[in-house]
Amino acid sequence: MSSVQFVVDHDKKRLYRKVPSEISMRELTEALIQYYVDHPDQLPYDSISEFRSWSGKIEWDWARDHAIKIEEMIAEHVKRNPEAARPGRRAALVMSDKMWNLLARAMQNYHTTTELKVFTSMEEGEAWLDEPRSHSDRPT
Repeated sequence: MSSVQFVVDHDKKRLYRKVPSEISMRELTEALIQYYVDHPDQLPYDSISEFRSWSGKIEWDWARDHAIKIEEMIAEHVKRNPEAARPGRRAALVMSDKMWNLLARAMQNYHTTTELKVFTSMEEGEAWLDEPRSHSDRPT
Protein backbone atom coordinates (compact mmCIF):
# COMPACT_ATOMS: atom_id res chain seq x y z
CA MET A 1 0.00 0.00 0.00
CA SER A 2 1.22 3.47 -0.83
CA SER A 3 0.62 6.10 1.78
CA VAL A 4 -0.97 9.52 1.61
CA GLN A 5 1.60 12.34 1.70
CA PHE A 6 0.85 15.19 4.11
CA VAL A 7 2.46 18.63 4.08
CA VAL A 8 1.27 21.36 6.41
CA ASP A 9 1.57 25.12 6.04
CA HIS A 10 0.99 26.49 9.54
CA ASP A 11 1.17 30.11 8.35
CA LYS A 12 -1.76 29.61 5.97
CA LYS A 13 -3.42 27.06 8.27
CA ARG A 14 -3.56 24.68 5.32
CA LEU A 15 -3.00 20.96 4.93
CA TYR A 16 -1.82 19.56 1.59
CA ARG A 17 -2.62 15.90 0.89
CA LYS A 18 -1.36 13.90 -2.08
CA VAL A 19 -3.33 10.73 -2.62
CA PRO A 20 -1.36 7.92 -4.32
CA SER A 21 -2.82 6.05 -7.28
CA GLU A 22 -2.94 2.64 -5.61
CA ILE A 23 -4.86 3.11 -2.37
CA SER A 24 -8.33 1.90 -1.51
CA MET A 25 -11.04 4.20 -0.19
CA ARG A 26 -10.86 2.35 3.13
CA GLU A 27 -7.07 2.83 3.39
CA LEU A 28 -7.43 6.47 2.38
CA THR A 29 -10.09 7.31 4.96
CA GLU A 30 -8.21 5.44 7.69
CA ALA A 31 -5.00 7.34 6.85
CA LEU A 32 -6.81 10.71 6.96
CA ILE A 33 -8.47 9.99 10.28
CA GLN A 34 -5.22 8.70 11.80
CA TYR A 35 -3.43 11.84 10.62
CA TYR A 36 -5.95 14.01 12.46
CA VAL A 37 -5.74 11.81 15.57
CA ASP A 38 -1.97 12.42 15.53
CA HIS A 39 -2.30 16.14 14.65
CA PRO A 40 -5.58 17.42 16.18
CA ASP A 41 -4.37 21.03 16.01
CA GLN A 42 -4.75 20.81 12.22
CA LEU A 43 -8.41 19.78 12.27
CA PRO A 44 -9.65 23.37 11.72
CA TYR A 45 -7.18 23.95 8.85
CA ASP A 46 -8.30 24.23 5.24
CA SER A 47 -7.14 21.35 3.08
CA ILE A 48 -6.26 20.72 -0.52
CA SER A 49 -6.20 17.11 -1.69
CA GLU A 50 -4.50 16.02 -4.91
CA PHE A 51 -6.51 13.13 -6.36
CA ARG A 52 -5.51 13.37 -10.04
CA SER A 53 -3.47 10.15 -10.04
CA TRP A 54 -5.85 8.19 -7.81
CA SER A 55 -7.28 5.11 -9.50
CA GLY A 56 -9.36 3.90 -6.58
CA LYS A 57 -13.08 3.33 -6.51
CA ILE A 58 -15.51 5.46 -4.53
CA GLU A 59 -17.05 3.54 -1.65
CA TRP A 60 -19.91 5.79 -0.59
CA ASP A 61 -20.33 4.36 2.89
CA TRP A 62 -16.67 4.87 3.70
CA ALA A 63 -16.66 8.38 2.24
CA ARG A 64 -19.78 9.31 4.23
CA ASP A 65 -18.45 7.78 7.45
CA HIS A 66 -15.14 9.63 6.98
CA ALA A 67 -16.92 12.95 6.53
CA ILE A 68 -19.03 12.41 9.64
CA LYS A 69 -16.02 11.32 11.71
CA ILE A 70 -13.90 14.32 10.66
CA GLU A 71 -16.74 16.75 11.43
CA GLU A 72 -17.16 15.15 14.88
CA MET A 73 -13.40 15.44 15.49
CA ILE A 74 -13.43 19.12 14.46
CA ALA A 75 -16.39 19.88 16.75
CA GLU A 76 -14.73 18.15 19.70
CA HIS A 77 -11.39 19.90 19.07
CA VAL A 78 -13.02 23.34 18.86
CA LYS A 79 -15.08 22.61 21.98
CA ARG A 80 -11.85 21.93 23.90
CA ASN A 81 -9.95 24.74 22.14
CA PRO A 82 -12.37 27.59 21.27
CA GLU A 83 -9.51 29.71 19.93
CA ALA A 84 -9.05 27.11 17.17
CA ALA A 85 -12.47 27.85 15.64
CA ARG A 86 -12.20 29.08 12.06
CA PRO A 87 -15.26 30.25 10.15
CA GLY A 88 -15.79 28.87 6.68
CA ARG A 89 -13.38 25.92 6.71
CA ARG A 90 -12.76 24.78 3.13
CA ALA A 91 -11.57 21.61 1.44
CA ALA A 92 -10.38 21.77 -2.18
CA LEU A 93 -10.41 18.47 -4.05
CA VAL A 94 -8.13 18.45 -7.09
CA MET A 95 -9.40 15.90 -9.59
CA SER A 96 -8.76 15.20 -13.26
CA ASP A 97 -12.46 15.46 -14.08
CA LYS A 98 -14.95 18.14 -12.99
CA MET A 99 -17.60 15.40 -12.86
CA TRP A 100 -16.29 14.84 -9.34
CA ASN A 101 -18.39 17.89 -8.43
CA LEU A 102 -21.22 15.38 -8.08
CA LEU A 103 -19.25 13.66 -5.31
CA ALA A 104 -18.57 16.97 -3.59
CA ARG A 105 -22.26 17.89 -3.72
CA ALA A 106 -23.29 14.51 -2.38
CA MET A 107 -20.74 14.68 0.44
CA GLN A 108 -21.53 18.30 1.36
CA ASN A 109 -24.49 17.15 3.48
CA TYR A 110 -22.08 15.34 5.79
CA HIS A 111 -19.52 18.16 5.97
CA THR A 112 -21.43 20.54 8.22
CA THR A 113 -18.54 22.95 8.91
CA THR A 114 -16.54 22.47 5.72
CA GLU A 115 -17.25 23.73 2.22
CA LEU A 116 -16.10 21.31 -0.50
CA LYS A 117 -15.22 22.28 -4.04
CA VAL A 118 -13.59 20.44 -6.95
CA PHE A 119 -10.81 21.86 -9.14
CA THR A 120 -8.70 20.49 -11.97
CA SER A 121 -5.47 22.20 -10.85
CA MET A 122 -3.70 22.86 -7.57
CA GLU A 123 -3.42 26.55 -8.53
CA GLU A 124 -7.20 26.92 -8.87
CA GLY A 125 -7.77 25.14 -5.56
CA GLU A 126 -5.21 27.28 -3.75
CA ALA A 127 -6.66 30.49 -5.21
CA TRP A 128 -10.09 29.52 -3.85
CA LEU A 129 -8.63 28.71 -0.43
CA ASP A 130 -6.88 32.11 -0.44
CA GLU A 131 -10.15 34.00 -0.99
CA PRO A 132 -11.28 35.96 2.08
CA ARG A 133 -14.29 34.69 3.97
CA SER A 134 -16.44 36.16 6.68
CA HIS A 135 -17.68 34.74 9.98
CA SER A 136 -20.99 34.03 8.28
CA ASP A 137 -19.43 31.76 5.66
CA ARG A 138 -20.93 28.31 5.94
CA PRO A 139 -21.20 25.41 3.53
CA THR A 140 -24.26 25.56 1.30
